[in-house]
Amino acid sequence: MRPSPVPKLFGSRYRDSSVVDAGGPLDILAVLGSRRTAWRVTELSTLLSLGRRTIYDAVETGQLCAMKLGTAIRINPSDAVAWAEARTTGV
Repeated sequence: MRPSPVPKLFGSRYRDSSVVDAGGPLDILAVLGSRRTAWRVTELSTLLSLGRRTIYDAVETGQLCAMKLGTAIRINPSDAVAWAEARTTGV
């Protein structure tokens, strides 16, 4: 059985480890905003349970701000929070 890629996201890249060690339900917006480094598309898609193509499409249409460094796309944590909040419904 392959290990889940999610634990790799919860490393030293976060300002406040209590956000990811709470033991209760995961507050996705808190996790998105507590990151100290830029998100990679694959990490963001894993955390949000979205396909990579969904993230790439949001970047290409301008819905999600991102920076391109060579061939790599990186997303600022505050931009990821704003994008996720805009897509959040009252469910």
